Amino acid sequence: GGDRDVQTLLWRAELFLDKYDPGHAGEVVALAVKAAPQDARVQVMRAKVNLANSMDFKAADKNVNAALKTDDKLAEAFFVRAGLALRTMDLSRAEAAAKQGLKTDPGNLELLSVLAAARFLAEDRTGFSKIEESVLKINPTYSRFYTIVAEFAEWEHRYEDIVKLTRKAVAIDGRDARAYATLGLNLIRNGEEPAGLKELRKAWRRDKYNVRVYNTLELYDGPIARDYVTVEGTRFRIRYHKGDKPVLERYLPGLLNRAWSTMVERYGFSPKRP
Repeated sequence: GGDRDVQTLLWRAELFLDKYDPGHAGEVVALAVKAAPQDARVQVMRAKVNLANSMDFKAADKNVNAALKTDDKLAEAFFVRAGLALRTMDLSRAEAAAKQGLKTDPGNLELLSVLAAARFLAEDRTGFSKIEESVLKINPTYSRFYTIVAEFAEWEHRYEDIVKLTRKAVAIDGRDARAYATLGLNLIRNGEEPAGLKELRKAWRRDKYNVRVYNTLELYDGPIARDYVTVEGTRFRIRYHKGDKPVLERYLPGLLNRAWSTMVERYGFSPKRP
């Protein structure tokens, strides 16, 4: 029946979003909107796609409000509303949204995870651990808990924390390809490229459809391996295009060193090297 068809479309859209393919997710959602424009679940998926495609907070907020107008107990809508607030570090609004959803669905693991993310960003380690414990009590292999928290930690560029979180994720569920992908990408962001690529290959072995993993591996196995050379041994690890290196190496190290000295003096902080 119609309702089953809509549910199938929503699952398809979720799959595309999960693989970092918001373009195709948008196409599928458009079909769902056509089939059931008033369906609250469709409105929530529109919100997710608006965020993934263009970070359109205003549109996403409108979608969530429309969903809750139709179904004021829909947990997914409260999850997106809480996420919108977390992205602007409005922690109290995020927690209020999550708690409102938990009133009708107290065991909802996504809502508990977003609540934990708020505690994490508030630097409340005790509060975070408490929720972590209760989530894993309900489902000991719910690795998505860590990838949800990591997603919001990424907004605050907490890459080292994300590495710790996703290591916990793969420890409780060795099949979680998305967790391996998040771990690998954040190791690369931390400058640990060989380790990061190793985790990305694990992600790829478990899931051949993640667009971000595919593109990153293609980049490292193709152009970077073929056309670039890396110079170590200074404050900076510099990757030059082979053709540009003779010119750039005359100017770049000096420029970077001057910037380093100025910034260290200005901020009274020395970053880790390289």
